[in-house]
Amino acid sequence: MQRPRLLALQMHASRTSLSASCPTRRPRAATGFTLIELLMVIAVLGIVAGIAFSNVGGSGKATALRSAQATLANALSAARHRALARGVPVALAVHDDPGNPSRYRRMVAVVESIQTAPEVVTVFELPKHAYVLPHRSRFPEALREPGDWAGGSSQNLLGSTRFLNPGGVISVAINSPTAERWEYALVTARGTMSGSGALIVGLAQPAVGGPFPIRFESPERVRGMLVSQYGLARMIDGREGF
Repeated sequence: MQRPRLLALQMHASRTSLSASCPTRRPRAATGFTLIELLMVIAVLGIVAGIAFSNVGGSGKATALRSAQATLANALSAARHRALARGVPVALAVHDDPGNPSRYRRMVAVVESIQTAPEVVTVFELPKHAYVLPHRSRFPEALREPGDWAGGSSQNLLGSTRFLNPGGVISVAINSPTAERWEYALVTARGTMSGSGALIVGLAQPAVGGPFPIRFESPERVRGMLVSQYGLARMIDGREGF
């Protein structure tokens, strides 16, 4: 009976000595990032963020341009309905006074009897970055960036030819204590207009040191509508359509 007990003790001693000769491994402490690795990560994040903000900015301007096109169409519709309802001429007027940069070519007003006894019906404001192009006869180089500003169909200088020319500019107080310059298109008492023409919106940036507070950016970034003599509008989504 002693032999099995002795064998068991020998095996236990053998395992004990083996455990002592092979100490338990401790998990390695997690190592942190080196300074170079951190700088590389920060640089990559900066590049990604720059690309993202650039895309968001471009998308925001495109949205502003579409919204401005819709606003201008709504203003024209309001002018036509007012003329038909009241039986008097109604103007679609766009602010054209460089002395007031916050309103310049962004404020659109529907005005009854603008040539005799002006009565403001309603006022619209275009989104940031979006402005109404003037009539091409009043669209000097100082108001636009260099480039080919010819329309795709007509090959004439782009511009809102729906505005009257000549005589499509008037000085009148519209939501202002003083008279300011406005460019306008006129809807007759029957809801018609004299001929057809375009109303165009484009993107612009503030200008410093020039005669105008803004400069239109690019002829490739315009939208608008072609308006028939009956006051009906067809939406145009790029330069090639004008």
